[in-house]
Amino acid sequence: MAVTNLFFLTVGLVCISCTLAQWEPWPKPPMWQEKAHMARYLTHYASWGVLAAYSPEYGYPFGSVVSISDGLLKNSSGTPYLYLSDNGDTHHNLNHNNSAGLTLTMSESEICRRNGLDPLEPLCARMILLGKVVLVTDKKELNFAKTALFTRHPAMQYWPKDHGWHVYKLVISGICLLDFYGGATHLPVKDYYASHP
Repeated sequence: MAVTNLFFLTVGLVCISCTLAQWEPWPKPPMWQEKAHMARYLTHYASWGVLAAYSPEYGYPFGSVVSISDGLLKNSSGTPYLYLSDNGDTHHNLNHNNSAGLTLTMSESEICRRNGLDPLEPLCARMILLGKVVLVTDKKELNFAKTALFTRHPAMQYWPKDHGWHVYKLVISGICLLDFYGGATHLPVKDYYASHP
C-alpha cells in the first residue's frame, strides 16, 4: 500500500512540475514596430505551435500540434527545436517532403485574453516560420536542443523509448509576422537572428 501511494505521489509531482515548466507567464511583448524583436519573442516564449507539412496520403497540407523550444528561458537561440516520433504522421509527412510552416501565436499566453483580444486580431501577434525540418546530428547542438526541450517539456524524458523519438530543428528560410494593422511583415531571416526575444 505504501509503495502504491508513493508511486502516485511521484507521478503527481512529475505532472505538476511538467505543467509549471510549460506554463511560464509571458513577459510584456515588444512594441509592434520592433518586428524582429517580436518574432524572436514569439519563438522563445511559445511552448507549442502548429507544424504544417504536405501529406502524401491526403494530398493536402497537414497541421500537427508540436511542442517546441529554442533554448532555456532567457537563453534564446531563435531556432525552434522539435521532438518527433518515427511513428507519427508528422514524421511520415516530413520524410516525403521536409518543407514546413510553423505557426506560433501570442494567444497561447494570457496576454490576448487579458486584453480582450480575439486570436485573429492583429494585436494578438502571430507568425509563420517557413523552412526545412532537419534531424539534429551535431553532438553539441543535440545536447543543447535536448536540454532546451526537456527543461521546457519535462514529460518528454519519460516518453516510451521504443517510439523512435528524435530531435529536429526548423532551418528558417522565411518569416511572415502579423502583429499590427495593415498587413503582415515578411521579415528577413538575418534581421530575425540579429535580434533577441
